[in-house]
This record gives sequence, structure tokens and C-alpha cells, in this order.
Amino acid sequence: MYMADLRIILNQPYKSFEQDFSATLSGELIILSGVNGSGKTQIIDIIKGYEGTSFFNKIQRNIYQDGKPIEDIKIIHKSFRDYKDLGGLSNANVRNLINTKDNLFNWYQQNQLSVNLINENNNNNNQYQFRDATERVKSLLIKKFGGEKFMLGTISREDFNTALPSDFVLFPDDIFTNKIGEIFFNYVSLVYKKEAEAGRSGLKFDPSTLPPAPWDTLNKLFEKLKFSYRFKSEFRRIDDEINEQPIIYALNEEGTIDNNQPRHLQNLSDGEKALISLTFAVIATEQVTPQILLLDEYEATLNPSLIESFFTVIHDFFLSKGVQVIVVTHSPATLSLAPEYANFYEVYKPNKDGLRVLPIFQDQYAELAIANRKFYKKIDDQATRIEEIKLENNNLKSLLEEIKANTSGKLQIISEGKNVDHIQKAIELLQRDLIGKIEFVKGAENATSKEQMKMVFNVMSQIQNVKVLFIWDVDALSIIQPITETDTCKKFCFEINPVNELIQTGIENLYPQELFTDDLYQTKEKTKPDGSSTIFRSINKDMVLMKVISSTDSTIFTNYKPLLERIKTLV
Repeated sequence: MYMADLRIILNQPYKSFEQDFSATLSGELIILSGVNGSGKTQIIDIIKGYEGTSFFNKIQRNIYQDGKPIEDIKIIHKSFRDYKDLGGLSNANVRNLINTKDNLFNWYQQNQLSVNLINENNNNNNQYQFRDATERVKSLLIKKFGGEKFMLGTISREDFNTALPSDFVLFPDDIFTNKIGEIFFNYVSLVYKKEAEAGRSGLKFDPSTLPPAPWDTLNKLFEKLKFSYRFKSEFRRIDDEINEQPIIYALNEEGTIDNNQPRHLQNLSDGEKALISLTFAVIATEQVTPQILLLDEYEATLNPSLIESFFTVIHDFFLSKGVQVIVVTHSPATLSLAPEYANFYEVYKPNKDGLRVLPIFQDQYAELAIANRKFYKKIDDQATRIEEIKLENNNLKSLLEEIKANTSGKLQIISEGKNVDHIQKAIELLQRDLIGKIEFVKGAENATSKEQMKMVFNVMSQIQNVKVLFIWDVDALSIIQPITETDTCKKFCFEINPVNELIQTGIENLYPQELFTDDLYQTKEKTKPDGSSTIFRSINKDMVLMKVISSTDSTIFTNYKPLLERIKTLV
């Protein structure tokens, strides 16, 4: 992909931006972020050239793409607010096409199809939404009848209709407008026409000469996005109608269309509405191709598992056509999961330095990428995730039963993962006399994450005949602070060992830095989204545990002493 430069020059004051504000945004895919009130939406208004949704509340500015000015009709804007009230699928028939030509002919008689003659008090405000289409009609008429006759307004209705294709659809400049009915009807009309031509010529009709059917294109997109619904693939023209107006149907367990389960757009989730609007726009760009697509918090309702699908659609159907896309977002998932070729900018509130828009390197979102990708991959495979949760719940249930079954009266020790093995070794070397006074809860490594321990703590707090000390790692302080101790359930969190700069999380942080020799590290290969890979090293926790358990050096357990004091107090 090439780097496109978008140059913005403001010729008037606009809200928090002063006159002569200028900025250059570079890249095919641009991600804009910033705190609330920083001015992101104002920049979007400046780029599109009007405030809010009013075409007539103009903002005086100049916009250049790679040094060339951009027409307003080539800039498309969409916000998450625009698909909240997504209506039903549009219908179409020959009557729609006749109405289209009637509208166009009326506009021709009134103003020669010129949107420049329209103002807010004119009844033809509706025409302003079809600027691109009216320009195409004007071009067809001038080509056939000449510029002089066109400007005189003397083209008759009959001649006017002959200049337009029989299946001409009046597409609005907003590619997100639902025109599925018209698009489907146009296609079946094309098939109808080709079949008739083949019949008249005595030749066999060749379906391979047709472009892809729009419903097939949409169904492939739905499958790619893992939507559980599809269009039928049996549309045809009967007389002046399509045999069935477009409807999406739910899929059954076999993955085929269930004719008894039509899905209505208004009943879809907000995330589904966002992506289905985007897929409809994909089809519409066959008729109207913008230069710039502005998506203002458009993906706000998308689960992280759909963010990469969102970017895939943008790449395959917009960037690949040369459309520059600007995404305004507050979403950490969007920032972190954007493709590597994206360029990032942060927008700032007015400040003494006068800097409002600054470029940002993507690696500043690296930690967010790891967390979000791990989350959505976990929930993406539904069947595996269900089994995983069942196993976790069973493990938790077994753990609770084990703790409740201990009637020895001893203090029970429970900690994250295999931490109890570390703690037991520390007690053996530093305070051996405690061994007979406590009971270690073992065999629960898969049910003792930070959050799972918090859940068990809350349950056990309601039980009277137990005495349990819950021990968390150095990185769990924020989790345990809100927890209230009871007479039977106590909490402890290790303090971080600032001397160990190599390992700063987990129980391993408690040990001296020199303990972590090269043989305790393992090398792993990480595959990036673009298919390339990188090599990184990480600590092998099992090998650390083996080294600790086999050690006779009590000095490596010095940072366990606060825990031992806490245990002595409790027993």
C-alpha cells in the first residue's frame, strides 16, 4: 500500500480550532485517538466540510490528498449513531426505476441537475444527497444531446429516459444507505436481459459472463465475519418483480438456511448492525467510490473478537480500491489490534504549544494488543470455550469441597497456581515448627488464578468451620484491597521485591536476581498477524520451582519472612 497524504487547512475559526489550523495525516489507514473533548469529532467535521449532519452548515477549509484538492462528494462520513436505527432491507421493482427517472427529470427541469442551485429553503434538498449520481446523469445527457441543448432545458422526458440505462438506480452519495433491494433487482434484471439476448440470437446463455451476484458477495462476507445468517441464492426476475424481496435467514445447526427463521435488521445486535452496514457499503461502492471514508467511533459496539474482521473488510473492499480510511476511536481493542500498516495520531485539547495532532508509534499499544488478542481468541472458539469454562467450574467446585472437608482445625494455606510448593519449601527452611500446624491445599493449580481465589474467598467467608489463609502474588494488590477479611478467611499479598528487576511479577519476583541463570529461560517463537515471526525469551516457571525445591540455601527465601510472621500470628 502506498502512503497517501491528507492535508487539512482551516480557513475560519471552528469551535476549539483557530483559523489557519493545519495538519497532515499520512497513510492509507489512519487511526485517530484522544481523550474526550480533545477535538477528534471537530477534526472529522473539518475534513467533511460541514458540522454535524447538516450539509448546509458549511465549514470553510481546504482539503488536499497527495497535493490535489478533493471534492466534498468524495468524502463519506459514518458514525456508530447512524446504524442504531437500522431499518428493514429495501425492496425494488420496475416501479422504483420509473420513479427514479421521474425524480431525475424533475431536477433537470428545475435546475439542470445542479446541486449548486439548491439551498435550505428549496424543496429539492433531497437532491443534495445524490450529488454524485446527478453528475453522472448530467454527463450522460451532455454526451448524447450536447451541452447547449442540455443547458436550455429542452430535452423531452422521452429523450431523457433513453439516455439513461434501463436499470439505472439513483444511488445516494452515502454508500451506507440501504439499497440492497435495488442492487439485487438490478442484477436479476441483468440476468433477465442477457438470457433474452441469448435466446434471440440462438446462442446458449453463458453465466460466466456475469459479474458476481451481490448476494453471493454478501454471503461470503457474512461467512468470513462468522455471522449466523445468510441470503438465499435463488433470486430471479419474474415479469416486473424480483421473485422474493431480500431477506436474511438464520442458519440451522447444519449450517444451511432455515426458511422458518427470517432475521430482521432492527433486531440484530449493535455490533452486527455495524458490520452489516459496512458489508452493504461494500456492495454500494460498485456504484459510488469515495476518496475518503471517515468512521467516527464506528466500531464502538464491536467485541474485540470482531475488530480484526472489521479491519479485514476495510482493507479488502476500501483500501484496496484506493479509498483512504480514517477511524476515530476510544477503543483500546481497536488501537491495539489495528494492522501494522495503520498510522496512528493522538488529538490534544488546546495547549500553550499549539500542538493539536501528533503521530504515535504503534508499539506504544503493544501490551494492549497482547491482552485483547488473548481475550478474543479465548472466546472466539465457542465449543472449546464452553468446555474450558465447564472444566474451570468443576475445578472450583472440587476445590471448595476439599477446603470444607478439612476438619482438622488447622490453618489451611491456599495460593495461586503452584505457589504452595514455593511456600512450603520456604517454611521448611525458615520456620519448620509451623509445618504441623498448617495444611496446604494442593492439586488445585488450574482453579487458583487471582480472580478464582477471590471467588473462593467470598464463598468460604460464609462458612463457619474453616480457617483459611489466601495468599496472592506481588501483582495482585489491587484485587485483594477491596476484600474484607472474616474470622475464618484471611488474606495476604506479597510485597514486590524491587531488587529483582528481571522478574517483576509472580512469586518468582521474591527470589534474588542472580538465581535466574540462563538455563531457567526458554525460547519461543511468536507469529505476527502479517505472517512474520519474532523470537523472545521467557522464564520457565516449572524449572524455577525445581531449582527452588532442591535448594538448601535459606537466604533465597528472605522475602517470605513477612508471610511467616502472618502465619505464626494466625496459628
